[in-house]
Amino acid sequence: MWNEKPIVKLYSYENSEFKFFAIVDDYEEVSFERNLYEAGQFTIQINKNIPNAGKFKKGLFVWIGNDPLQFGEIFNISDSVDSSGKISQKRIITGFDARYLYHRRVIKNLNTIETWTLIAKGEYCMRKLIQDQCGSGAEQKRRLPIINIIPDTPIGLDCSVSEAFTNLYDTLVTIATQTKIGWGVSFDGSELTLVIFQGQEKNLIFSPDIGTLESGEFIDTYEEYCNVVYVGGKGSGADRDIYEAEISGSSSEGLDRFEFWDDQNNLVDVTEYKAEAEAVLSQYANTISVSGKTTTKSPYIYGKDYNVGDSIIVKIDDENYAFVLILTVSEHWAKGSYDIEFTLGKPLNFLKRQLSLILKKIQGANSNISSKTTSSIRWYNIPVDTAMKEDETAYDIIGFYGNVGSTQENFKLYYNSNGTGVKTYHVYIKELEGSGKLRLYTDAGGSLLLNSGTYVTIIYVDEDGNIISVV
Repeated sequence: MWNEKPIVKLYSYENSEFKFFAIVDDYEEVSFERNLYEAGQFTIQINKNIPNAGKFKKGLFVWIGNDPLQFGEIFNISDSVDSSGKISQKRIITGFDARYLYHRRVIKNLNTIETWTLIAKGEYCMRKLIQDQCGSGAEQKRRLPIINIIPDTPIGLDCSVSEAFTNLYDTLVTIATQTKIGWGVSFDGSELTLVIFQGQEKNLIFSPDIGTLESGEFIDTYEEYCNVVYVGGKGSGADRDIYEAEISGSSSEGLDRFEFWDDQNNLVDVTEYKAEAEAVLSQYANTISVSGKTTTKSPYIYGKDYNVGDSIIVKIDDENYAFVLILTVSEHWAKGSYDIEFTLGKPLNFLKRQLSLILKKIQGANSNISSKTTSSIRWYNIPVDTAMKEDETAYDIIGFYGNVGSTQENFKLYYNSNGTGVKTYHVYIKELEGSGKLRLYTDAGGSLLLNSGTYVTIIYVDEDGNIISVV
């Protein structure tokens, strides 16, 4: 069963190979945390008096079950004295998943003392940085045993990296967080492989009303929010470059203005400043956080129906509900019990007050059709464009601009028949001029009439392609 107590396997790394040497199944408890952006932690509790307890050593590797991403290195072994002054019979073993191997390296340029710089998609930045620092492009003595292949079409938002002698792992976490991509290091029994991915939107509702949520907390906070960033670039004093950017569509005056200073004197031009500003605003636009614990009787199975990086619907009550990103999942096994908890990030669509933040990257009126990912925006000029092509269903965010004329302009939406579940189009209407209206309809016959003007709306399309509602 998916929630049965897993076997713990121990490995050493000798002569450039991972070598299996023991199976431990008589531990008392084990937990493993999967985190979207950072290395997750694992904990093993075992009776220190049994023979297997002595097999755990700092620097050895642990594989929990057969999940390729539940592989990590032991960092701490703890024996303690309890409050009564007696030596505890419990030994605690803790460590991090294999991503933390990158913490062993700092970023340096082998040929000069200058910084390592690159502007590209998030995945490309991560893989190229790893390649140069501890992969095929690095000195032999700096290489780590992790397979890393750079794809032809990398994923993630654009990113500007400019680093010198900072920690490699910390930089990778920053890139992943800012460019909205998940990553991990998988293990197949002999080799490690770098994995970079984007989750999917899953039409799964976690709520106490339907028995899929045991407990939860919904927090709306200003603590780490900003909607304006000043990027400090090259130069100093009065000659220093200062680049100012703000979240498109948000109010940024008076008490509604939240400013952030980003000291980046390694950056040198406007292209780099813009990429850095967009990444910062993306990271600090979050005002909603959700945590929860799913019920053990939930019909949704972790690893099958949903995973870290996917988006699910969490509903506490009629006012507090959101489509949120799964940031961490923590599993815990003990004798006869299994628990699973998760923390979740910013809502993607349901809360109206979040729409201006979600669509912050919609600026100008140029199409970016060259990047077919669900995080990209496809712009259409009304009335020049008359229909969305079927292969453009990769876009979740669609923007319209221009003059709708004096009567009505028609625009056809296609449902992505190759996808699964309900397709959700995030439609952004930007500065439509004229006195007419824009009618959006689908090949299945559903239609919706929108007034011209400047506003944001969301259109839901069902599995048959019908427009079913608008928020």
